[in-house]
Amino acid sequence: MDFEITIDGQTTGVKKGETIIEVAYRLGIEVPVFCWHPKIDPIGGCRMCLVEVERMPKLVVACATPAAPNMVVMTHNEKVDKARKGVIEFMLIDHPLDCPTCDKAGECGLQDNVYKYGLDRSRFTETKNRYERDQESLLDDTTIGPQVIRNMNRCIRCFRCTRFTQEIAGEGDLGIFNRGWATEIDTLPDREIGNLFSGNTVEICPVGALMSVDFRYKARPWLSYRTPSICNLCSDGCNLKLWSNRSDLFRVTSRQNDEVDEGWICDRGRYAYAYRESKARIISPKSGDGSTWTDISWDQATTGAAAALQKVAQDHGPGAIGGLVSPTTSNESIYLFQRFFRTVLSSNSVDWRVDRKHLASPDRRRRNRAFPRQARSLTRLDTTKLILVVGCDLENERPITSLRVLKAQRTAGARIVLLNNRPTRLRRKADQEWIYAPGSEHLLWTGLLKLVAQKKSDQKLPEELKSALASVSMERVARGTGIPSEQLTSLVDWMIESPSTLIILGRDIRQSESQENIVDLALAAGELLGLDGGERGAVELSPEYANAIGATYMGGEPEVLPGGIDAHDTKHAAHLAELWGASLPAAGGYDAAEMLEAAHNDRLKAIVLLDINPLFHFPDIRWVESAFAKLDCVIALGKFDLGRTGFANYFLPTASVHEDPGTFLSGEGRLQYFEAAVRHRGQARPVREILSDLARQMGKAWDFPSAQSVFVEMGKAIPLLADTSHVRLRESSGVVIDLGQYSQDTETTFSSAAKALEVSEKPPATAATEGSFILQTGNMGHHFGHLTHQSEAIMTFASVPYAMLHPDDCETLGVESGTWLNVSNPRGEIQVTARPSPLVSPGMIVIPVHYPQANPNVLCDRAEAADFVIVKRIEESDRKREPSSVAVNEVGAWTH
Repeated sequence: MDFEITIDGQTTGVKKGETIIEVAYRLGIEVPVFCWHPKIDPIGGCRMCLVEVERMPKLVVACATPAAPNMVVMTHNEKVDKARKGVIEFMLIDHPLDCPTCDKAGECGLQDNVYKYGLDRSRFTETKNRYERDQESLLDDTTIGPQVIRNMNRCIRCFRCTRFTQEIAGEGDLGIFNRGWATEIDTLPDREIGNLFSGNTVEICPVGALMSVDFRYKARPWLSYRTPSICNLCSDGCNLKLWSNRSDLFRVTSRQNDEVDEGWICDRGRYAYAYRESKARIISPKSGDGSTWTDISWDQATTGAAAALQKVAQDHGPGAIGGLVSPTTSNESIYLFQRFFRTVLSSNSVDWRVDRKHLASPDRRRRNRAFPRQARSLTRLDTTKLILVVGCDLENERPITSLRVLKAQRTAGARIVLLNNRPTRLRRKADQEWIYAPGSEHLLWTGLLKLVAQKKSDQKLPEELKSALASVSMERVARGTGIPSEQLTSLVDWMIESPSTLIILGRDIRQSESQENIVDLALAAGELLGLDGGERGAVELSPEYANAIGATYMGGEPEVLPGGIDAHDTKHAAHLAELWGASLPAAGGYDAAEMLEAAHNDRLKAIVLLDINPLFHFPDIRWVESAFAKLDCVIALGKFDLGRTGFANYFLPTASVHEDPGTFLSGEGRLQYFEAAVRHRGQARPVREILSDLARQMGKAWDFPSAQSVFVEMGKAIPLLADTSHVRLRESSGVVIDLGQYSQDTETTFSSAAKALEVSEKPPATAATEGSFILQTGNMGHHFGHLTHQSEAIMTFASVPYAMLHPDDCETLGVESGTWLNVSNPRGEIQVTARPSPLVSPGMIVIPVHYPQANPNVLCDRAEAADFVIVKRIEESDRKREPSSVAVNEVGAWTH
C-alpha cells in the first residue's frame, strides 16, 4: 500500500490511483451510485455518490475522486444525506410512476436509492416531460435493437449503456444525442444496437430505460430463483446466473468472475438458453425406422439400444462400434461416455472432433498431449503488450477473450495485430491488420520463423533446422501470402521488442490440412522468442468450444486416457483397469474421420452419438450421409433429431446443462462447476443415468446416483483432480489445471519445425473458374454451434440464412442486402440471402453453419483443402417472399 486514508472512522492502506468509492467498498461501506460501474471509467455524472472530505470546501463525487494521503472522508452525515435527497428529487421530476408495469421493478437502482436515501413525497406538481417517438403509443417504448427496448422517460442519463458500448465493446451503435433535458440515448437512423454484447447494456442499466425483449413481462425478480451456471458454448467459460421458477427458465444474466469474464457476457450466452424450451426438442424416448418416430418407454429404449449394440459386437467385434461426443457436454458425461466404451463395449473409438476435415496425426498429438491449450490465464492478457491473432476471428470464436484484448489495449497500451485470410470485426480497434491469401498459413509461418531466427541469431539452433531455414525464400513467402516481406519484418521486430507477446492461432489453423506443421513452426518461433507461457508470453492454439479441452482431458479421443495421458501408458492403464474393475482394450481406435471412413468400408457398423450431429457439423455432409446409410445401428443421446425424423434407431433424450450439474474445463484450463436450475423437461434424463442403464443391460454393475459421485471417481482416475470437488468448485472462481505437464521439450520443438519446413507448401486457394467463389464457413455473429437456431431470442438477430460477400462482388452479381442467392457446386446447393460486408475478401463467400435448411457443409468436400461455389441471383418471382431479418452488426456494418 502507498498511503493511508480514513473513511467513516476506519483507517486503511490505499494503492495510488484508487478512488474513494473503491476504498469504501473494500471496507464494506455502502456508497449509493447510479452512473458508476466498477469496470467502466467513472464520469461523476449522477452525483449520487457525493461524500464530504475534510478541508475541502464542497462535497465531492466518490467515484471520480482519487484517494490522497491522510484524507478523511465522511460518507454519511447531515450534509451528505441532504445532497443525496436533492439528487434523487431532481431525478424523479420527470420519472414516470410506472413501477408496477416496469420490468426493472425489484432490481431497480432508483427504487433502492429512493427507499434508502430519498423523500417519501414529491414537492413538484408540474406536468412531467414525456418523450414520444410514436405519438400513437401510450407506452413510450421503442425497439432499438433485436433484443433491446428503450423507454427514455425512465432514463436518468447515467450513460452506462453508451460507455459500455464504446469503451468496453469498442462498438459505435449506441450514442448520446441532443443536450440538456432533451438528451437522448439512441441509435443512428435506420440502425440498431445489435452487437454481440448488446445485452450487457440492458443488464447494467440501473433503471427500466433499457429492457430485454426476451425477458419482458415474463416474471418478477423477487419470485425467481437464481442459480449459478457456466456457459456451454465457446471456451471462454463465462459465469452465468440462471433465473427460473424451477420448471421454466426466464432469462440469463452475468455472474461476475474477474478471473474470467469480469461480469460481461456475450449475447450468445445470454439468449441461447432458450433452446431448452424449444418446441423441437425431443423429450421422450423414441425408436426410429428411418422416416418416422415411435414413442416407447425408457425400459424399451435402453433394452433395445443395448441389444442392438450387443448384436453388432457379437457379429462384427467391439471394434465395429464407435462413439462421438459433443465438446459442449460436461466433463462428467464425457468421462462416463469414454468409460462406457472402454469397459462395456471394449472399444477405444471415441472422439469429439467432427467439425473439421483434417485431424492432427496421433503421433503429433502424443508429442504434445495437452495442446491445444492456453498457457497463460485470461487475466494475464490485461498486461500483455503485443497480441498477435493469426487465422482467428477472435470475436466470433471467443467473444470475452476479445474484450480482454481490447482492455489490454485500453489500459496497458497493448498493440493488436491481426493476420487473417479475411477482415474480422476486431479490425475496428486493431493497430494493424494484414490479409493473407486463403490457405497460405503454412507459408506465412515459414517466413515468420525464418525472420525470427535471423533476428535472434544469438540462439543456438540444430543444424537440420538451420539448413531447412536457409532454403526458405522470403520472396516466395511474400508472393504466396500476398504480404510484403517488409511488413512481416516489421511484425517480427515488434515481437522481439515487446516485453510480453501472446500469439493466438484460431479456427483457420485448426481446420487446415497443414495444422500440425503450422503449429510446429509457430511453437519454434515462440521458443526462439522466449514465449514459454510465463511473463514473456505464449503461443496458443485456441480451442473453440466450451469443453474442447475437457473432452481431451477426460479421455474423449481414441489414444487418450482420462487425465490427458497416452493410452500406451501401461501404468496408468493398469490403474484405471483396477478402478473400473475391467480390462481396457488394447491401444488403438478410430478418430472421428476414421469412424466415418470405416463405416464406408463396412468396418464400423454402429455408432453412438452424445449431443452431437455429424450430419450437421462435419464439413462434407454428403459423405457422412452415405457413411450412415451403411450402419446397422445408430443410437442418439441428445435433445434434437439428426435433421431427419426417425433417422436414429433409438433416440434417448438427455437433460440439458440447465437441468443437470457438472463441470467444464475452459480454454485456459479452468475447471468450473455449474448447478442444475430447473427440473428435467419431459422424460429427459441425465447422461449418467442413461449410460448406467445401458451398462446394466449389458451386464455391468454401474451406479452413479449423482454428478458428484461421478466426479469422485474422476478424482481417483485423474491425479490432478484428486484435491478438488464439486463443493470446492462451487465456492471458488474455479481451479486452474496444469495442462502443460506433457508439453514437448525444446529439442523436439526444433526437430518438428525442421520437418515442417521440409514439407512442400501447397499453393494458396484461388478461384477455380471464372465466377466461382472460395467458400468459408464457421460460427458467426450471434449463432454458435447447432443449438442457437433453436432459440427464438437468438433468431431475432439473424432469422434467415445469409452469406457475406464483398460489396464489389455484390455489385458485379447485381445483388443487394436481402437478395436471395443460389449457392452451388457439384456436391449440392443451398439458398441464402446476400449480405454485402466489409468482413469478406473479394472472391470469397462466407456462410454461417447454423441453419439446417442452408448448411454450407453440404457444399464441402472432405478431400479438398478448399471448396469453391458458384453464386447466382434468384429472381424474386422464383421464390416466395420471406422475412429477411439479419442484424446489421452480424455482417460488420459498424466495422471501419
